[in-house]
Amino acid sequence: MPIIHTFDIRQLLHRLTMPILLITRADDALSPEAKTRWLSQNLLNCAGYHVIAGGERFFMYAQADEVNALIQQFLRSKNSSAGNVILSAAKNLSPNLDSSLRSE
Repeated sequence: MPIIHTFDIRQLLHRLTMPILLITRADDALSPEAKTRWLSQNLLNCAGYHVIAGGERFFMYAQADEVNALIQQFLRSKNSSAGNVILSAAKNLSPNLDSSLRSE
């Protein structure tokens, strides 16, 4: 049985102090919306919680524009030091990084 079916992270949530963005699908069988909502309410630093409509299994591809906009907003957030680190690293790794990702 895969570990995702037996691992319980609830006792370790206090260790997750970095900003965390949660994006889920409304009808995700592996990660039911009610459980993801609970997680968003119990994380110390949940920077955003979004439920994407649609039944596609890989919604992050099927609704890439919506998902990417949420991720870009999270990474640009002034409250997201992790986002600043990621954007800086991405710029160093890829000089041709899409200008829409570059911070102002």
